[in-house]
Amino acid sequence: MKKSSHYLYAFYIKIVLGISFLSSTNVTLTTAQQESIMHTEILEKELPGSRDLNTRLGKPGHVDKEYATITFKKRTIDDAKLTGLTLEWHGKETIPSLSASLFKKESYTQQCLPTEEHHLSDGQWNAKTQTISFNLKNHIDLQGTTSLALVFVISPELEKTLKTGNFCFVPSSLPEPFQSAKKDALALVHKAKQPKHPVS
Repeated sequence: MKKSSHYLYAFYIKIVLGISFLSSTNVTLTTAQQESIMHTEILEKELPGSRDLNTRLGKPGHVDKEYATITFKKRTIDDAKLTGLTLEWHGKETIPSLSASLFKKESYTQQCLPTEEHHLSDGQWNAKTQTISFNLKNHIDLQGTTSLALVFVISPELEKTLKTGNFCFVPSSLPEPFQSAKKDALALVHKAKQPKHPVS
């Protein structure tokens, strides 16, 4: 999603949409202190006005959705700086291209505000490795609770593909207190599918 579209969304953020919670995963990550918690929710919530906006931008049928909310709850005295995030796609079908953005939320319950003020990073999709990376120019010093919104530009074709698999966080991209002690990555699972072995 291009930055030029962020300001246009400001005209639509007062529109109220129903929230459909498709999946919720609470995962306590095992660290030396065993106190840091990472919470994710798959929402697939359409952003107000995005369908019309994408049509005007020459992308009919596309819609911007808050695909997931990511919340970090830091409860240690150790430093935890969020410098970026990387997610890897695992599915029956590959994704040729993906447009996504990362926004900061005031709280995990707050509606995503896709404005320049809340914008953190646009994702860089690598079709060969099937990964999307978000690099933050302004690093976030995690204190207490920090919530992020992962926004995808979704076409009908991509929507079908997303149902065939899930995204997993690349552990090394997470702040140290939230990195997994095992090789399993935290999965953003579509619908009611839950990972058999959550991060521990």
